[in-house]
Formats: sequence, structure tokens, C-alpha cells
Amino acid sequence: MNYTEKYHLPQWEEIDRIMRVDFNEAMANVEAGISNALDTANTAKSDAAEAARLPYVVGSYTSDGTDQDINLGFRPSFLIVCGLKEAGSAAPGDFSNYLVMTAGNVASSRIILTDSGFSVKVRSIDRYYFPDLAFNGRVYDYIAFR
Repeated sequence: MNYTEKYHLPQWEEIDRIMRVDFNEAMANVEAGISNALDTANTAKSDAAEAARLPYVVGSYTSDGTDQDINLGFRPSFLIVCGLKEAGSAAPGDFSNYLVMTAGNVASSRIILTDSGFSVKVRSIDRYYFPDLAFNGRVYDYIAFR
């Protein structure tokens, strides 16, 4: 008798006798596999449902140096974005570490709240008043409240 490569299920040939023990073992393996897959799917669904019940979402994005849309699946009521500049940079408006908070009005030329999350804009005329939230290659953390 041969067996499948991934799940070691029996593959009977014409000359093989089908034995009850082999058959029952194969069916037990199939049932265990289905049960494990179902348990994994239910756990993932439960984790996703739990995350959806939280009043906030935490994440990060890496800027590519252009305007970016960050999809959260909801319009945030309040957003905090923080970053850290590389050591040795002394450019005006570049802060050692900083955060920007908004409910949609402050820093509106840098962060725009959208129905599905927020958009981050590259530096504009207010470059000396707000930190750069779209510096190419830099990682930014955020917490968005529902």
C-alpha cells in the first residue's frame, strides 16, 4: 500500500486488501485534519471579532515618500501618529521624536481623516510647524480611535 505525501493517507492498489484498521486510521486522520482546520478558523474569527470590539486600532506604516492612504476600515474620531527622526539630522522642522494628534482639524495639511482611515501627505507650506509624516523609508506608529 502507498500513502499520500502530505497527509499519509492510504492509497490502495488493485492487489491490496483493504483492511479495517487502515481504513479507520485514514478516516481518523481526515477527521483530525478537518477539526484542526475548523478550530484554527474559529480562533481567527474570534480574534478578529475581539479586535473589532476594541475602541481603537494600533498599527504602523512605512512611508514611501509620497502621499499615502492608510486603511483602517473606519473613520477615526481621533488619531495619534508618532515617529522618530534618524540621528544627526538637523533640518528645520525635523524633530528628534514627535507625535501628532488630531480629531481632523489640527495638522489637516499633513493628516486627513477619511471614511476608511487616514491619508498622510508629504510636506507642504507648513513644513516648519508640523513634523514630516511621509519621510521616505521612515516607520511611523499610530493609534486610531473609533
